[in-house]
Amino acid sequence: MSKRGAYVYQQIEQSTTEWTADSTIYPPSLWLFERLANGNLNMKFSDGVHSYSELPLMMQDIKVRIKTNTDTEYVLEITSAEGTITTPNLRDHYDDTDIRNLVAGLRTDVDKLKPVVTSTPSNGQITITPDKAQNDDPDVSITLETKGDKDKSLMADGKYRKLPVYGRNLLLGSGKEVSNSNYNIANYWLTEQIQEGTQVTVTIWGELGEGTTGFALFNSGDAVGAGKPVPIITPTNGKGIATFSWNLINNSETVANSTFLNIFSYPYGNKPTNPSTIHKIKLEYGDISTEWTPAWEDIPDIEERYAYGVEWDMASSSPDGKRVGNMQLHRELPVQSKIRGCVLDNSGGVKKYLGASSWSQEDMSIDYLLEAIMAEMDRFWIRFYIKGLKFGCMMSDTPMPGYTYINKRYMSAFEGGIDRPSMTLLSDYGVGSTNVNRRGGDNTADWDGTYRSLLGRPVTNLTRDQFRQAARKRGSGWEMYTYNAHKILFWLFAVEYATLDSQKPFNAQKDANGFAQGGLGPGPTQMTDWTNFNNANPLIPCGYTNEFGNGSGEKAYVVKNASGGTHATLMANRYRGIENPFGHIWKYTDGANIQVTMGDAGLSILWTTDDPSNFSDTSYTGYDNKGNICRTNGYAKKMLLGEDGDIVATEVGGSSSTYWCDYYYTYTSVSRMQIVLAGCAADGGSLAGLVYLGTDAAPSDARRNVGSRLCFFPEFRKTSA
Repeated sequence: MSKRGAYVYQQIEQSTTEWTADSTIYPPSLWLFERLANGNLNMKFSDGVHSYSELPLMMQDIKVRIKTNTDTEYVLEITSAEGTITTPNLRDHYDDTDIRNLVAGLRTDVDKLKPVVTSTPSNGQITITPDKAQNDDPDVSITLETKGDKDKSLMADGKYRKLPVYGRNLLLGSGKEVSNSNYNIANYWLTEQIQEGTQVTVTIWGELGEGTTGFALFNSGDAVGAGKPVPIITPTNGKGIATFSWNLINNSETVANSTFLNIFSYPYGNKPTNPSTIHKIKLEYGDISTEWTPAWEDIPDIEERYAYGVEWDMASSSPDGKRVGNMQLHRELPVQSKIRGCVLDNSGGVKKYLGASSWSQEDMSIDYLLEAIMAEMDRFWIRFYIKGLKFGCMMSDTPMPGYTYINKRYMSAFEGGIDRPSMTLLSDYGVGSTNVNRRGGDNTADWDGTYRSLLGRPVTNLTRDQFRQAARKRGSGWEMYTYNAHKILFWLFAVEYATLDSQKPFNAQKDANGFAQGGLGPGPTQMTDWTNFNNANPLIPCGYTNEFGNGSGEKAYVVKNASGGTHATLMANRYRGIENPFGHIWKYTDGANIQVTMGDAGLSILWTTDDPSNFSDTSYTGYDNKGNICRTNGYAKKMLLGEDGDIVATEVGGSSSTYWCDYYYTYTSVSRMQIVLAGCAADGGSLAGLVYLGTDAAPSDARRNVGSRLCFFPEFRKTSA
């Protein structure tokens, strides 16, 4: 029983003899039990890296009994899996002076052994002289002879070069023993196609039969060697290794298709008289041979162990899905739970992380031109699928086969503000602000200090390019809100709450199974007569929901009228530290353009890109064509989806409580480029939600009810000119 609830675990039990012969590296989180000769058990916990013999023993069932307790004698009897021992008399008096002196001497010697390199590496020699020994014992030094290992890690100058970490096995069925006297000894399917020139390492655990001097490696047949020249592996003491560049073409211009690895007996064409044996084999990227592990695809039920997600029935109008994968991960939410607030400087460095349960006024004290209040979203892996009438989204915080890697990113905790003098996009606390340089909305100064004040509110009434340039003034890697960032945010919500309806009533309590329930509430969407009130400018100051910290919640914001009465009450909401993810003001997004052609035969095509260097208001160059989208307004019934999980409608016909539960709005009367607005605004009511996307605006549009957010993408930060 864990502190978070009951869970099912897997175990493997073998005898001491069986474990001694077993060098298998088991996937992480398996209990491994060793049955001892006396009938008791040792237990270890697999980590996916070490074999049983290398793993530490876990705490056993230890029993302690007082055997003797008198004025002169105190003896304990300790029983564990290994047997029973009796302690010495713990009340026996003895002189520990010698021990104390020994400890004092050891401390002095340890102090002397703080190493300092006292000679420059030369001819592979490094001299290390302990710190205090330079004065106290000048003859005490250590000379290391470093021969290096050439193109591996330790170089002749004694320095280690930085190496990437490899280890994923690219061969299916690699752990099944093969033993025969055939010329073609074995064939292994590749888990993915390897590109020409890619460095790989093949390790074979096996023995050669009489008359065979090596295992020859070929690419998908017998015509193209896996490398140039053809790699030949001759095992020594049961193991052989070859590192080479993957080859696709032979001297006759024959091209291999990189679908499997063939192992042939060498010399070529010989008729082996005795069988050769391959116990196991591994092909991995890079130049380092690592211990054998199975290909991910060979691990049974891998998604049920290491991933979690939700599956929806497209034949049903219900927005609620079925949780699939590892149910314990649905309780722990390892991807979502890593979202946390922080202060990020303009170079992308985290200055500090903010309180998990609440963000204090002290937390909000930043230099807003050099720092920003952001939500850190750690890297993870995601997969979308369609099976018949079912579609699903799976995610994992560990690498998974067939999953797409989502890089670490930062999203502004608040809707984007502005520094007027420099026109720099901000993410800063605005409640109670009197800073006229940070006036939001359309910058109406006459309202300062009144019920319509725009001080501390998010900025609006800018074009998309103005938002783009305002974000980039912070430096490399900084961008305005992007379509893909919003899309990922939606799927994080949808998997956590197992629903497509983001406006479901908020419920802070888990259900009986320990799962999140409900949604994010109606959001700040209850405004009335907005245009007459303040020309549809922003209403809620940035940071209003900080009391929820890194959590989710909703809080009423009362919009006052000129006499101090209530004009409207908006339900400001928060998802894991991200304030007003929908509602209040629309959010401009970058990285998505809609190509609209008018007329009965016209089309609306979604184009997207992750790469900020391709962002454009005039071109689709560098964008991916995601497909045709809906040209009719209405509640979304079907989405584009595909392998990237795109959330632009392809069909309408739903309602506020069915299918996707959010509205879709577009414009097709002019042939032009249009953009994607996300989330709806303060007067949206039941139309609003995370997947209410408007595709009607041109890039040049500037509206008082449309703002954006600030993002930082470390992967796109330039590290050199």
